[in-house]
Amino acid sequence: MNASLLASPQFYSITLYVIGFCSLPIHILGGYCILFQTPESMKSVKSNLLNMYFWTTLLDVYLNLLTQPFLCPPAIDGFAMGLLSRVGINLPLHIYSGITIVALVAVSVVSIFENRLYLLYAKRTWWRYGRYLILIGDYIIAVLFFVPSILGIPEQETARKELFEMYPHIQTFDSPEHRIFIVDLRKDNAYMIRTACANVYIVGQGAVFVILLQYNIIRAIKKMTISKRTANLQRAFLRALYLQVAIPFFIMVVPQIVIVFFGIFIEIQQETMNVSWIVTSTHGALATATMLYVQKPYRQFLKSKFSCSPRVEQFVSATTGAKFVQ
Repeated sequence: MNASLLASPQFYSITLYVIGFCSLPIHILGGYCILFQTPESMKSVKSNLLNMYFWTTLLDVYLNLLTQPFLCPPAIDGFAMGLLSRVGINLPLHIYSGITIVALVAVSVVSIFENRLYLLYAKRTWWRYGRYLILIGDYIIAVLFFVPSILGIPEQETARKELFEMYPHIQTFDSPEHRIFIVDLRKDNAYMIRTACANVYIVGQGAVFVILLQYNIIRAIKKMTISKRTANLQRAFLRALYLQVAIPFFIMVVPQIVIVFFGIFIEIQQETMNVSWIVTSTHGALATATMLYVQKPYRQFLKSKFSCSPRVEQFVSATTGAKFVQ
């Protein structure tokens, strides 16, 4: 196979296995901390943290160990190299499940900020009814936006011949062990546009909730409905939450934006596709590790069990501030 290292399926698969198995201890520790080390003062946010943890961990395990979808641009096609590929599950299900889980991770992040806004400032407003429509709509979009591409799957033998005529370089990656499966023969701009719209909609929602949280804190201080100390404690928790969400979310979203941009405006290369998914695959472990550091109860638990650098503790404490207040 004449392919560069970054384009090689073998390098891609080994890299994902290494990331996946190295991430498992981090996920186990994160799950334990949420379930057994979350204090009563964080009860209101525990279910949301657990929801985000579940989807990020599932994405990590699914992408790195179970499926390892190797996609060959510019058409939507490829093959699976993970553990599930050995039991005969077809590629469309792999692709649909992986892309849907990525979208559900984004929705779980937005739901955390919506939950804080609702509990702190919107419990007695119309939002207590409207929020369910928005959240249900988010999950519906996450589950359904890739369905049109799956429904349009062509007949495979004819599609494979056309694919290799249109894009001869893709035949380099086809083999008896890993037969390329075609979801869409041509560069699917409709899918790229749907993905871009979904990203803008979900990320925009998160930004609105964050802005409203900050606005309501400032307004509450001016109206003296909460003390400055309480406001500072709320801000401290939100800073910790911003760090917990922003760092891994950046790692997950940026590669997808790169894929969408290259897919619409430029001819995407195999190396770009592989690197984008490899970067995305680190999202779960990074999200869990960030949570363990920035949430004070979990950090204190880890500090009691493992040695922690005083400089790291000082930096995280200064960044995230004091304890959580409901």
